[in-house]
Amino acid sequence: MTVKAASFLYAGVYSEDQVVSLAEKLRNELGANAALGFVFVTPDWQPHLEDTLELIRLHAHVPRLVGCSGSAVIGFDSELEGQSGLSLMLLVLPEDSFDVFSISEEDIDSNEPESWHELTNIRPDVSRGWIVLANPALHELEEWLASWNQAYPEIPIIGGLAAGKQSDYFLFRDGQLTTASILLVGFKSP
Repeated sequence: MTVKAASFLYAGVYSEDQVVSLAEKLRNELGANAALGFVFVTPDWQPHLEDTLELIRLHAHVPRLVGCSGSAVIGFDSELEGQSGLSLMLLVLPEDSFDVFSISEEDIDSNEPESWHELTNIRPDVSRGWIVLANPALHELEEWLASWNQAYPEIPIIGGLAAGKQSDYFLFRDGQLTTASILLVGFKSP
């Protein structure tokens, strides 16, 4: 399987027609069904989030979506700051090469490196890297990251914090909002 990616930045408020068009455009550009998608939206999209995610899943034929709100969203060569928008990236890759995890505050309380191996069922020797999206209100984030780095030493981890005006931020996975404190996408060797 050839790994492929396609992305697009849409500037504007929610529109069912625009979301459908965007999802179909990226699927056609890839020439295949994506296994994973990343979606970033401005906070004003929240009332339409479940519809947006369902339309993307249906029209892009992508089963797994991960994302969060951002006070600004970026695309391949531009950034939307101070305006509404959505950024979508779809990835064609083997379905067994990644998994998505939600981590709650209760999970973070254990904070032992071995507990992360148990939670993810990904050992360091097969881990290829991590993408993390986190709730900025999580006070233990630095402690969690230190524990994670002990569990997966020298394994790349990138990502960021959800954002919005004051506390107007959110994380989501697949088709709905989540109360998880952290979302992780783990990439692994077959």
